[in-house]
Amino acid sequence: MQQEVVHAHGTAACHIGYIIKRLGYMNKKKKKKSKLTKADKFIIISSVVITSIIAIPILIGIIAVIIDVRHEDAAKKMRASQIAADPVTKSGLYNALNKERVSVGSSALASHPNLDIAAEQFCNDMMTSKYFDYASPSTGRRSSNFILENRGGLYYRTYVSSIMKTIEGQNTANEVIQDAIKNQATNLNNPNFNSIGWSICQSPMNQSERYIVATLAEIKDRPTVPSSTASTPATTNTTRTVSPNFTQPKLPEIPKTTTCTTNYSLMSIDIATTTCN
Repeated sequence: MQQEVVHAHGTAACHIGYIIKRLGYMNKKKKKKSKLTKADKFIIISSVVITSIIAIPILIGIIAVIIDVRHEDAAKKMRASQIAADPVTKSGLYNALNKERVSVGSSALASHPNLDIAAEQFCNDMMTSKYFDYASPSTGRRSSNFILENRGGLYYRTYVSSIMKTIEGQNTANEVIQDAIKNQATNLNNPNFNSIGWSICQSPMNQSERYIVATLAEIKDRPTVPSSTASTPATTNTTRTVSPNFTQPKLPEIPKTTTCTTNYSLMSIDIATTTCN
C-alpha cells in the first residue's frame, strides 16, 4: 500500500511538473505571440484530469486516516475517563456489588474489619504460594480456614469466599462485579449475607494482573444454649391446717392384761399364795 501511494505521488508529481514545464514554454511562446496548438491543449487537459484522478483518492485517504486517529484518540480518552470514574479499588468493588444486590432485592452488605483481615490473608497466601483457587495445593488450607481463624469471637451462621481476576487499568469495578456475577451470583447475591471484606493483591503470574478476594458472612448473635440441669418434680404439700376450735375425740380405754400366779405350800395343799401382775 505504501509503495502504491509513493508511486501515485510520483506520477502526480510528473504530471504537475509537465504542466508547469508546458506553462513555461507557453509563456515563452506568448512572448513570441504564438498560440497553443490543439495537441498542447489536449496534453494539458489530460494531465489535469489524470492528476485529479490520482490526487483526490489520496487526499480522501489522508483525511480518513486523520479522522480515524482522532476517533481512536477520543475513544481512548472516553475509556480512560470511565475507568477513572469507577476504579477497581476495595471501595469501588464494595459499591458496585451493593448496587447489584439491591437491584435483585437483596440487602446491601456492611464492611467488617474481621472479614477484611481474612480476605487479605487468603489473597496474600495465593500470591506467595502461587495459586489461584479456593484451597492451597501445597498446604490444603481452604479459604474458609482464614474466615474462621479471624472471627474474633463473632458468630457466623453462614460464610463463603469469592475470588476474581482483572488486568490493571483495563476494567471498571462494575465490569469486574458483573463478570463475577455470571458464575457466582448464588453467593454474591445471597440475601442471607449481611457483611463483607475485600482484598486486592498482585498476581504472581503476571505483573499487571490483580487477584481479588471477597469474604462474605451472615453475622448473628450467638444462639442461647438451654440449661442441662434436670428439673425437680414438684412435691405435694400434705400439711393440714387445724382449726383452733377443733377438739380431739377421746379414745376408749384399752383394758390392761392382768396375770396371776398361785403358789401352793409343800406342807399343805390348803395353804396357797396368789400374786397378780
